[in-house]
Amino acid sequence: MKPNRIPSLKQGALNVFPWLTAVSLLFSIHSMAGESLHPFFYKDSRTVFDIGPEKIHNILLHGAWNKEGQSITSAETNNDRNLEPQIEDIAKGDNTAGVNAFADIEFDQGVSRVLDVGGGKFDVCRKYLEKRKIELLVWDPYNRTVTHNLEVERSIKKVKVDSATSMAVLNVIPEPEVRLKHIATLKEALKNKGIAYFKVWPGEGKLKGSNRHIVNAYGFPGYQANSFAREFLVEVELVFGKNHAQLHPTIPNLIVAKKESEDPSSVEEIKGILKSPKPRPKVK
Repeated sequence: MKPNRIPSLKQGALNVFPWLTAVSLLFSIHSMAGESLHPFFYKDSRTVFDIGPEKIHNILLHGAWNKEGQSITSAETNNDRNLEPQIEDIAKGDNTAGVNAFADIEFDQGVSRVLDVGGGKFDVCRKYLEKRKIELLVWDPYNRTVTHNLEVERSIKKVKVDSATSMAVLNVIPEPEVRLKHIATLKEALKNKGIAYFKVWPGEGKLKGSNRHIVNAYGFPGYQANSFAREFLVEVELVFGKNHAQLHPTIPNLIVAKKESEDPSSVEEIKGILKSPKPRPKVK
């Protein structure tokens, strides 16, 4: 859906003044740095509750390894090249990008092969996990070549991975259908009983957790949901099944899901999840 521009203050948009101030400040900073980006609110307010159970079921059946339908790639938001975790930043909750995203995750014993879906163009995370005796594969349709992605996909279809990760990806995908495809890719790649980890960047400043969906607000050409991880929990549960996903009790910005079945959620199961979204019990 075509995004709408930020309303002008001259139009009496007092209700969005705090958000306009935050966005304008960020825009001004990046303009001084030589950027020519124009932030605007993204007004497509659709959620998984607007898609319909039958269509959701069809996406779960056929959506894995498929990026079709994403209107804004947000590929340029992935720029963290630190070689080691920034402990002070992690302590402040900055744990969703680069090696920081992996540093506070303790993979189960026996995990030796992990897929990072939407892992970006850099290999710092792969090198970091090598030190932890873990092989990291990256599948990213916007930051890796077609050849690279096909090789990774073929490798995983032969031998599933022990664990899978999505680091600050859900928050840069505008369409709920495409987010479901993204989540379905993680599930499809996993061995049975494998664990998926979804980190969500909630934004910063006054926009943090505001659910004000904005394009080009942080100096990069892309979309940001500015939403907390809990806003995406129902989508993860739709893919992994009822009671198989939860917010991590101690690590911020993290959803954990467990693959209990190769089968997608049925239409009836989807209806049940959509009917009563609520805090989910601990994944055992």
